[in-house]
Amino acid sequence: MKISIIGTGKMALGIVQVFLNERNNITVVGRSKESCSKFKSTLFDTLKFKAKLSDEKIIQIMSNCIVSHDLNIINGSDIVIEAIIEDFSEKIKILKNIEMLVDIKSIIATNTSSISINKLSEKIEYKKRFLGIHFFNPVPLMGLIEIVKSDFTDDTTLETVKNLITDINKIGIITKDTPGFIVNRILIPMINDAIILLETKVADAENIDLAMKLGANFPIGPLALSDFIGNDIVLNILDNMFEQSNNDRFKSSNLLKNMVNSGLLGKKVKKGFYNY
Repeated sequence: MKISIIGTGKMALGIVQVFLNERNNITVVGRSKESCSKFKSTLFDTLKFKAKLSDEKIIQIMSNCIVSHDLNIINGSDIVIEAIIEDFSEKIKILKNIEMLVDIKSIIATNTSSISINKLSEKIEYKKRFLGIHFFNPVPLMGLIEIVKSDFTDDTTLETVKNLITDINKIGIITKDTPGFIVNRILIPMINDAIILLETKVADAENIDLAMKLGANFPIGPLALSDFIGNDIVLNILDNMFEQSNNDRFKSSNLLKNMVNSGLLGKKVKKGFYNY
């Protein structure tokens, strides 16, 4: 099977890892020669130090992976997974380009945590063969993948994707298109509520997180989790859900907005609700 991944960021890297084996032919498309070169180097290091594979095994596996900044290499793909930034207009632009290069039978998927699959579907032609595939970070470790169907996605597409996910030892849950799908619909407002508790000085960050760890048996507190996800990403998801629903439940807290505007994005910049 030929699987193409569009994007060279953290999510794309994880998606490639779970699909990359002797049975699949993987193509990866990046924005530039530089981003492609960095991706290949990062993939090699990840397989060597995290997956603990030998150089010989890595070279063998990576021989099935072509990385290029030329989108034309996706021609002949059975499935194309777009995994670029969470921006509606950017996704539409690349999805339209993908449509022009693949067969009408090819499945086209978008990896998104909150953008409406129905809204994206309105802008493209391959509506029956298009759906959302929401991978969770870090992709190699997380067992769940949300399969998000639009009002147009056909059953054959859903079944093919469900089987593909089973092949990589993940659990695929089919969900209708709704703001935040299943996990983020529940999780992100909860994180926002925790931020509001901090903003209104109900308790400090450590005790809010400790309360949820000990009182709800969470493995990580909501504020620490927001730092791990990225506070900018949490804000983006909230804003997308609020825009789609106009439900005040998804209105982001002022503290979260201020933190993002101040560059306190969480673990990736070593400063957020905690210092790292």
